[in-house]
Amino acid sequence: MAVSEVHICNMALGSLGAEQINALTENSQAARWCNIFYETNRDACLVLHNWNGVTKRATLARLSAAPAWGYQYKYQLPSDCLRVWRAKATASEDDDTGEIEYKVEGRELLTDEENVYIKYIARETDPTKYPPLVIEVMAARLSWLLAYPVARSSSLQQEKLKEFDMILAEARRIDAMEGTAEQIKESDSWLTARN
Repeated sequence: MAVSEVHICNMALGSLGAEQINALTENSQAARWCNIFYETNRDACLVLHNWNGVTKRATLARLSAAPAWGYQYKYQLPSDCLRVWRAKATASEDDDTGEIEYKVEGRELLTDEENVYIKYIARETDPTKYPPLVIEVMAARLSWLLAYPVARSSSLQQEKLKEFDMILAEARRIDAMEGTAEQIKESDSWLTARN
């Protein structure tokens, strides 16, 4: 079966022992609850980790208006940006000095840097593009959210929360093994504070 929104919802419902659905728009209690929770759950799960499968890179466009105070420049974030997890002043992956100080406010990134390159978590809405473990995380979190409204069980809800925590930890661990780990830089303040 191809992965879809309904498939992820049915994984969650199945773990609760609930009836499966055919569409988020069908006239059933389970479908109505899935429809309420699905999109928010999807975005929440995507921002829980720097998932390789939904990480994108962008060069930000500087806005003409400067921030009212605190920083010199404002940059527009990409429309699909859920969370910035790295910002640099250079496009070089090897440049350890390129990390910048910044603040995200609304849909803008504020900084004193004249150029900004980011890595960010994108709002990917196509479930066929999610890595399998992200699908597992989404279904586990959704089953936690649905446990009380669908099964009317607070004890099942607590059990599903523990299950979600375990699945998330495992998924993060495995996802982190894909690619070269980000290196700790000797210039990090916490590392040099004792010297």
